[in-house]
Amino acid sequence: MAHIWTRHEYNEKLKSKEMWNDPHNCPFCNIYKKPEEIIWEWKNWYIIYNIFPYTGNSQHIMAIPKLHIGFASDITAEIWSEFWEVQAIAAGFFAGHEYFSCTRETLSWRSMDHYHTHFLPGTL
Repeated sequence: MAHIWTRHEYNEKLKSKEMWNDPHNCPFCNIYKKPEEIIWEWKNWYIIYNIFPYTGNSQHIMAIPKLHIGFASDITAEIWSEFWEVQAIAAGFFAGHEYFSCTRETLSWRSMDHYHTHFLPGTL
């Protein structure tokens, strides 16, 4: 299983965020180098554990397209067509428990310039 970082460690990492906007240094583009963080993979998507979970719990997962895509509006129909599988895997991961998903589209409120959807336990 992936190492779960603290929010303090996350904030320290954010100080060098500008390197994460480059696909060559993007942790999401290079996730294949850390197979222990991958829960599920297929043609266009990964599902991984969030190593900087919002609530500090190990049930925070994310769906990430393999291509370095900035916004939902940039995702092709082919890639979106597989998202129903992402939803099914997330539902299975939470095994009947309450969970929700969210995506941040504005650059000022996200840490990565690589589209991703969060899945978290609980309700909003």
